[in-house]
Amino acid sequence: MKRYILLFIICLIFNCTQAQLYHKVIETNKVWDEYSTSLPELCYTSGVRHYFRDQDTIINGLTYQVCMVQQIIQVNPGPFCPPFEVSSNEYIAVFMREDTIAKRVYINSNETGGADELLYDFSLIPGDTLHSTYLGWYGETIIIAAVEDLILDNGEIRKNFIINPTLNSSYIEGIGGSYGLFAQVPVSFCECAGGYFCVKQDGVNLLGSGNLCNLPYVGKEEITPQQSMIFPNPVTKNLNIKIPKSLVGSRLEVNNLTGMKCLDQILGNETNSFDFSNYNPGIYFYQITSNNTMEQGRFIKY
Repeated sequence: MKRYILLFIICLIFNCTQAQLYHKVIETNKVWDEYSTSLPELCYTSGVRHYFRDQDTIINGLTYQVCMVQQIIQVNPGPFCPPFEVSSNEYIAVFMREDTIAKRVYINSNETGGADELLYDFSLIPGDTLHSTYLGWYGETIIIAAVEDLILDNGEIRKNFIINPTLNSSYIEGIGGSYGLFAQVPVSFCECAGGYFCVKQDGVNLLGSGNLCNLPYVGKEEITPQQSMIFPNPVTKNLNIKIPKSLVGSRLEVNNLTGMKCLDQILGNETNSFDFSNYNPGIYFYQITSNNTMEQGRFIKY
């Protein structure tokens, strides 16, 4: 009898430990900033912010949490992506619920026809399948190719459930799909791309694409009207930049058409000159940044 009691206690401790190791997706202190773009655009054409309200709703006897969405808008449309503004308008994206014991996340939305659909299953092993009419291309069954450890930006280790290594398609415990909170796989019928600007928890970076977690979010009132003058345009040798006294000390960055940074300088005077004679002919994009203000534009090198 004592043996069975001891075995029961060991199993109970093991199960509790396993439950504690599980990282929830649905948390009110977590924010998902996602982007999408049409290829071969140089900038992100749209973005959204997802987060959970501390609010429940009951559908067909099941309790869901409300996932909200806000649009992320590019303040100055053009070749450079930042700065962005997060819209003050918010609306309900979907309803979601999470079974922390079974390690599954369910979704209820217009796309599911108001039905409860499985979105993630974090208990699977390689070779297992995940099927939901909400997932994949036209609801096809997803096969788990591998499960690997992934180190997040804050040093935590999470399970990464790989679906297609070639497409970098996967879903991550506590994060969601590799192409967004609701997207494990890329969309197959358009020339487009998507992913995360950043996923943060309590303001700490969990996951981002390169330095995208550091993109500035500003208000439109923080963007100054065009005050600088770049000449001549087109330029053959010297690029001259004239700025108002208030912008002395600002930073100038110049990128070529592929997005590679060609120049990064502090504008120390009201009139500045840079030798562009050795630069390749083509279109170049510039931005002048000072505190929370930014100017953007382009010029041509002959």
